[in-house]
Amino acid sequence: MGTWGANLYDSDAALDLKNCIAQLSRFPFDGERILALVLAQFGAFSLADEDGAAMWLVLADQFEKRGLFSQQVLDFALQSINEKLIENAWPQLTARQAAKQRAELDTLLARLQSPRPLRKQPSNAKPPTPVLLQGEVYAFPTYGGQVPNAWVKENPLCSPASDGWGALLVVAHGRAYDWLPWCALASITVAPDRRPTLDDVRHANLLLHLQTEGATICIPKAVHAARLRLEKIGILQLDQTRASQVISTWCSIESAVAMEWSIGTACFGMHFPTIAKLPVGCPVQDLLE
Repeated sequence: MGTWGANLYDSDAALDLKNCIAQLSRFPFDGERILALVLAQFGAFSLADEDGAAMWLVLADQFEKRGLFSQQVLDFALQSINEKLIENAWPQLTARQAAKQRAELDTLLARLQSPRPLRKQPSNAKPPTPVLLQGEVYAFPTYGGQVPNAWVKENPLCSPASDGWGALLVVAHGRAYDWLPWCALASITVAPDRRPTLDDVRHANLLLHLQTEGATICIPKAVHAARLRLEKIGILQLDQTRASQVISTWCSIESAVAMEWSIGTACFGMHFPTIAKLPVGCPVQDLLE
């Protein structure tokens, strides 16, 4: 209860749905595919309660603003407005709140009846090429045990020259929404005083992010890999089942997409200032086939 208030986006649930649609609209998907992905993530929305009715209004509002169309979204939103499903569920609103709510519904109804043109869909769109693949191992230079902010083109952390090394294992990779590449990454407890070898990695442990306490789900970008100066040193054949067990459950893949966690989030050297606080995971050997 309580998704809807005087305003359409008064609740966290409505804002979460709005943000999800914003993320999905970045991809070359039409309205029907985006709706299917939304329902797969959030579950079905029922018009029988005001929460579900309100979510169809959020969908309709966001679809119209973004030039997307789904007949189901339109039909359910119009039913919600015309049958006053929201208003009847909130008799406790003050007269001022009810008037504000009615005005917002009337504005949305007018937009749905005269929507803006549909956005153009790119032809022959192909999913992005994965940047990092499961089992790949990378070395990277560190600066006081840290790496630069991958989002910044020129980072002052990179001067003076690096003072150590770290290693990174790609524990898993896949595609969010069958489109956007993601990967699960963990640093490795290798000595920081020289460039690590593949054998060094085999005989070390996972070094985990303090918050995620597992292989961190990131959204890899080639430009970020270049800025962090990742150097591929080999490939390890990982056991799929054991590898999946060390992936962090701190956030979902969909949440990682929304937060756009960069690969630098998982990169640490053993001379990181607060290295003693970082969780040490299982031996890399335990993940091998």
